[in-house]
Amino acid sequence: MAAGLGEMAAFGTALCWGISNQIQGAAARTIGSTEMTLLRMPYQGLILLFACFIAGEAGFVFTLEVFWLLTMSGVLGICCCDFMLYRAITLIGPSMAVLPLSLGAGFSAAFGWLFLGETMPLQAVCGVAVTTVGIVCVITEHSGSTLMPGQAIPKGKILTRGVLLALGASLTLSVSFIFLKKAMLLGVTPLWATFIRMLTGAGVLWAIGLYRGWARSMWTGLNAHPKLYWILFFSCLCGTAGMWLSSVAIDLTSVGIAATLIGLQPVMVTIVGALWYRKPPGLRVVVGSLIAFCGTALVCLR
Repeated sequence: MAAGLGEMAAFGTALCWGISNQIQGAAARTIGSTEMTLLRMPYQGLILLFACFIAGEAGFVFTLEVFWLLTMSGVLGICCCDFMLYRAITLIGPSMAVLPLSLGAGFSAAFGWLFLGETMPLQAVCGVAVTTVGIVCVITEHSGSTLMPGQAIPKGKILTRGVLLALGASLTLSVSFIFLKKAMLLGVTPLWATFIRMLTGAGVLWAIGLYRGWARSMWTGLNAHPKLYWILFFSCLCGTAGMWLSSVAIDLTSVGIAATLIGLQPVMVTIVGALWYRKPPGLRVVVGSLIAFCGTALVCLR
């Protein structure tokens, strides 16, 4: 039962992050990628704190080792990953930017084998391969149906820079999952782990933002577009739910399998974008999505 819940939580993570990435990607094009990253963190921190209070987990006591592990996970998975990911989204679009996160399944499985002693059955390995093929099929569709309105098809240096940033986001997220898993093995609950990760990651990025003047430009852009307050509240609610579900998934199943299912984000982003912008996806997108979901079934049906 627990294994099934872990896979469902990972799939839910992909869906929630697909929604939030599409909405926040559009907002990032309006007020800036760095400003967007800074702005979403207070929203998500408050939502998580409220959730911890409602769940009755406010009295949980952390050891120094757990706090250090979650701090490293937050700095890598929240601060570094989000900073690079939202910059990549503004350069190459949500779907293409999120694609390398699917490669995090391979990174996470390798790190899980090296540092946690985890193994993946042959069927799950085949599922990873099939899922990746489906995702690549979706993202390499060139009709522009996966891009945001007004966004040109990326080429040359812009494409290279965006892909490198997205790869960096994938690598830092994968390493952050290893630190998170180690903290989970010491008994921390998924909800509190999510809150501490957000708190530490946000603290580091906001300190940099205040020093570099990013916070000032964030408020200027937000005051010029007041509707973003409510739009971001909804998107951050989805993003926060995804963060909590990712912690549940890491807790209940192996890092490699959880990362594989979370790697369905590109497909989710593409589907959400097609519905949001009323741009029907091409045949290649539909076929690639079906292939990716078949790969997901191979991972889940163990």
